[in-house]
Amino acid sequence: MGTRPACLLWSTLIAAAVAACGSDGGESHGPTPTPSRTPTPTPSAAVRAWAVAERSVLRSDDAGASWTAIAANVASERLNAIAFFDRTHGWATEAFPGRILRTEDGGLTWEDQSASIEFDESFAEEFNPRSVVALGRTSAIAVGGEFFGFGSFGLIFRTDDGGRRWLHVPIAPSPARFSHADLLDVCIGSMGIGVAAGFSIEVGQTVAVTNDGGHSWTDVTGQSEAGGPIAVACAGERNLWVISGGGFGHPGRALSHSTDGGATWTRREDDLPRGVRLFSLTFPEATHGWGAGLDGIDSPIIVHTRDRGATWTVQFQSPGVLRSIVFPTPLIGLVAGDGIVVTSDGGSSYASGMLPAGVGMIGDVAAVVGPP
Repeated sequence: MGTRPACLLWSTLIAAAVAACGSDGGESHGPTPTPSRTPTPTPSAAVRAWAVAERSVLRSDDAGASWTAIAANVASERLNAIAFFDRTHGWATEAFPGRILRTEDGGLTWEDQSASIEFDESFAEEFNPRSVVALGRTSAIAVGGEFFGFGSFGLIFRTDDGGRRWLHVPIAPSPARFSHADLLDVCIGSMGIGVAAGFSIEVGQTVAVTNDGGHSWTDVTGQSEAGGPIAVACAGERNLWVISGGGFGHPGRALSHSTDGGATWTRREDDLPRGVRLFSLTFPEATHGWGAGLDGIDSPIIVHTRDRGATWTVQFQSPGVLRSIVFPTPLIGLVAGDGIVVTSDGGSSYASGMLPAGVGMIGDVAAVVGPP
């Protein structure tokens, strides 16, 4: 496997940034908290990860330390999302043209399931997926939008047969076509409670929640206090998060948080350090969470909370843009954008993953824990 020369330079820059900024790797907002409990370490070989980049799919079998280009049969300019249920079964999406892809061999080969998306002119004539979540070996949900003449409108599709059929799931109480904004992100937690959210100029914003694993969805936009939502996170049990206040390709300043599965929401804008805006959030469990974004002077950063989002600290500053983040365990995390940085100690330290030559901007990253 060839190593991209820029990775060596980036590693040097990261080391210098950490040395210059102190042990917390970034701007200080109070002392770095000590976790209330010590998570059990996970062997790196037990964590398999994937990333989608321009014209490539990457895989790591050592928790992100090194990466290999796979999936030679995927002819794509820009896959935008990837999700796995276990080490072998996963999905990826591409918004333009609208495609859903499935793999059963850990990403080595992919099947295009676009022809399995079932349309009806009463709700849609096309689907441009933005995000996907893997619910099981044969079950997944994809969200996105339909671009129709005068705007972009939100849609949810689901499969429970491995993608032989992708069926439209309406959003209550207004399932009519053109009723909802383009959906940009989706998550579903272990209890089947989840959230999907997005916005478009024509409709405004949409926040929808599910409490039955995505079989049905309810619009809670009015309660969510989310203006211009761009990303979501599920944080165990009934905790849901929405990042808003950004725009397409821009991070958001505001956080909305629900502790009851989306019935009620609290706006948490003032909890982030001053000037911080986030592209994405991840919570391996309800207490500990991480976010990737920018600080007040547009420097790429990673922030961390250990108290369910009540307070956040800047944990790491990066020389390269960071947009997508996943922590499959409270200790192991991967953050992607202009390269990939990884941690095996909950963010006390980060290192750059070694990527193949010629890899461009990373669009999304996913990881699962299981026997190698």
